[in-house]
Amino acid sequence: MVQNTQMKSRKAIALLITLFFIIAITLAIGIGLKQVNEAASHVQSEKLLLQSSMIFDDVLVMLKGAKELDYLLDNNISGDVFGAFLSGYSIPGIPLGDSGIIISLELKSARSKVNINTLIDNNNSVDALRAYLNYYMVNEIYADMLLDSMDGIQADDSYRTGLFYEKPYLYRDFIVSYEHLEEINEFYMKTYRDNYLKNIHLKNLFYFSEVKQNYKVDLNCVTPEALEMMLGDKSRMAMLYPNFESEDDIDKCSSFVCNNLDEDEKTILAQYGATCNIQPYLDVSVEVMQNEQTAKINFEYDIKNKKGYNFVYEI
Repeated sequence: MVQNTQMKSRKAIALLITLFFIIAITLAIGIGLKQVNEAASHVQSEKLLLQSSMIFDDVLVMLKGAKELDYLLDNNISGDVFGAFLSGYSIPGIPLGDSGIIISLELKSARSKVNINTLIDNNNSVDALRAYLNYYMVNEIYADMLLDSMDGIQADDSYRTGLFYEKPYLYRDFIVSYEHLEEINEFYMKTYRDNYLKNIHLKNLFYFSEVKQNYKVDLNCVTPEALEMMLGDKSRMAMLYPNFESEDDIDKCSSFVCNNLDEDEKTILAQYGATCNIQPYLDVSVEVMQNEQTAKINFEYDIKNKKGYNFVYEI
């Protein structure tokens, strides 16, 4: 009887050991497959990045060789002509042969919004922003946070706000991107328990470029948010931009606004660096998709000097 019990115990122990090894082997295989899949994904990402770089080079060659761009350097062309050009050169998802690659190209004006980094040098724009924030019930200290973020390192810590006490490693020479701005936004809303900031479409209001010299907002392509801030009159903006409720009309260029501004309004807008002369700078977005992976490249293109800069890669 005792011997039978011992035999059963040994069989049970042997079974447990067998189950343990099966579980261990299964886990090892699972981890191995996961690593293989991750490695394959990294290879696909590297391959897509290489292909995207080659496509990006082709886009630059296309822009530099486009004779229509030389024509656009004539400031006498209308906003309607500029808008037609941008629409004509923008390409929706187009398959690249049988490679499985789909390419999208979008050209917009790079001067349709207020360059946030010009605020530090333009008191008129700062005053307009404060009034705009007040209208949407956002504390004016938000404007001070933006100014702190583009005014450089202060040796005596004489900042306008406490932003850098909470975020000491935040860049502060200029605001480099919308993602950078979102960090500031999160700090503001958390510190002041204020969600009214979400009512402002900041992505449609601000452009992010360290190039500040001679930056002028192109009123042929101006977004409704930028126009409202500079004019300080939402009802007048709605008259000058009758389709402002439609997101599809954002960043579309036409002559409508410039044809309907009066001379006093043009004078006011000029104080903020806004003009009805076509500004020869493009905001270029290239998207490459393959095997459910996407690579995005965004940059600004100077038509006159045939030069690209402010490159942002995302994969």
